Amino acid sequence: PQGSSINNDDSNNNVESSSSSSSSTNNRDRGTNINNSDDSNHNRSISERNHSSSNNNINSNSNNGNTGSCSNNSGKYISSHYPTFTIEKDLQEIMATANILFLAPDDHSDCKKKIFQLSNLDLMCTEMLQELKILDTQENEELFNDDEFINVTRIINEVAEKTKTIRTAKLELLTLAASMEGGNKGSVVEGVANLLTKLPRVEILNMDKLGEVELQTTYYDVLLSELIADQDKNVALRWPNKSTDEEQTDIRPDAIISPIMQHDFGHPVGFGEIKPGNSSTTKHSVSLDVLRLGIASKRAIDKWKLNSCFGFMINGFDLTFFITKKNNTKIATQCWKLHSSLMLRPYRTYILLYQ
Repeated sequence: PQGSSINNDDSNNNVESSSSSSSSTNNRDRGTNINNSDDSNHNRSISERNHSSSNNNINSNSNNGNTGSCSNNSGKYISSHYPTFTIEKDLQEIMATANILFLAPDDHSDCKKKIFQLSNLDLMCTEMLQELKILDTQENEELFNDDEFINVTRIINEVAEKTKTIRTAKLELLTLAASMEGGNKGSVVEGVANLLTKLPRVEILNMDKLGEVELQTTYYDVLLSELIADQDKNVALRWPNKSTDEEQTDIRPDAIISPIMQHDFGHPVGFGEIKPGNSSTTKHSVSLDVLRLGIASKRAIDKWKLNSCFGFMINGFDLTFFITKKNNTKIATQCWKLHSSLMLRPYRTYILLYQ
């Protein structure tokens, strides 16, 4: 509790308020000075009042949707929005308290820019993208050439115009996918072929009619299973909506990517969260899911000694991918500066790359 401290001589009298009367009786039996007992009760009363005031402040912050205080030792606020962190506006700073540096190209918070400088943040993003080989400027066999892209587009348009049946179009797409050697292009085309049999031919305008399970099973599972799961390597995409740990942690991701080992699922290597993207979806709920992805990925990296962890976030018809990677470079010192005012210890730094 904040406020007046109790001297070591009176530490034995620092007890719960429900036992104050019995404590005073015992003090009198031992010949303790009444004035000392009164002073102890007075100090205890001050402590209880301050403790109650502290609880009221915490409850007030919780009711306002705030995550925690963000003031530094000089009394200045780190957050440019409120005197307390809010997950809607300070997600990157909240992740820093978990030793996770959130990198999003051209989307850095004001606090991060003050600590790292914009040029350094852009450089870190570029190096991460180059390391993961997902830059759009690279020339390799992973990208569709013009002929392949035109063929896929033509088949889809013919289905939309009802000049070609879904079965015929699916056969043509699967044939095209089989001709693509190496890389993930064939998996993408297979996923598009599977969508032809699942998606409605007309656009559903009322998103409130779509729930998470329908969005998952009808729109995304058939595509993501081709992109993420690999039956040849015994890697499965599951939707258990339960904890990944025997300890039953409070984080229950909607999707888990895990290898199959004999007749059981192995340790997770990726996670996914889903939101319907309708009127029930708020910025707070989406930000909270992104935070869950970061924490779950960090825990998996720590426990299973992974080099990195994959994640994806579904929000309606928007699909976002994340990579959480363990990093032991010199940026750990700067990350410590970012959240040192929150009185955290500088552990390892994890980079969550948003792309």
